Amino acid sequence: MSADDLTVMEPGRLLLPPTGLRIATGTAALIVGGTPISRLVLAHALTGRLPTERVRLRGQLEVFGATSSADIRARSLLALPWRARTRPTAVARRLAALEWATDRAVGVRRPNLLLVVLSPGLEGLRPQEVAQVVAATTKLNDLGPTVLLTGPDPEPAARRRKTSGDPAVAQQPAKPPIGGTITVTALSS
Repeated sequence: MSADDLTVMEPGRLLLPPTGLRIATGTAALIVGGTPISRLVLAHALTGRLPTERVRLRGQLEVFGATSSADIRARSLLALPWRARTRPTAVARRLAALEWATDRAVGVRRPNLLLVVLSPGLEGLRPQEVAQVVAATTKLNDLGPTVLLTGPDPEPAARRRKTSGDPAVAQQPAKPPIGGTITVTALSS
C-alpha cells in the first residue's frame, strides 16, 4: 500500500500535511509523528473513511490496488478503541478494538489483502500496556492482514528532557506543529 503527497484539508484548516508512505503487504507497522489529529485523519484516509462532504483529499492513495474510497473501505477495517465504551481502561479499549478486528479478519476470504488500522493506537499508554497492544497486533498480523497502529513520536519528549536541566521546563510540552512528519516504523514481535 502506498500514499504520495496525501493531503487532507477542511475549509480553512490543514488536517494532514502532504504525507508519503510505503507499507509492505503483510506487515505490522507503527505510524508515528505529526499530531494526534493528523494521525487519526491519516487512519481514516488509509481506510477510505473520510467524510468527503466535509474534507478534501489530495494526492495519491492505493491500498491493495484500490484507489477509490469505496474500494479501499472494502479492503480495510478501522479499529476505533473509543467504540469499546464499556471497557474501563485505555489499554482494554484498544485490546477490544483489536479483538473486534481479529474476529472480522477470520471471516475474510483473503485476509492477506486486508488492512487494519488501530487509531488511537499507542498514544497515552505505559510501556507494559504498549507491550500488550503490540502482542495483540502481532497475533492479528499472523492471520494475514497488514496492521497499522498510530503512536506519538517519542523523540520530542526525550529531546525536551535532555535539553533542559530545569525540571519545570522539562515538563512543559512543546507546541505541536499543525501536522508534522509522519513516519512508519516496523513493529518488532
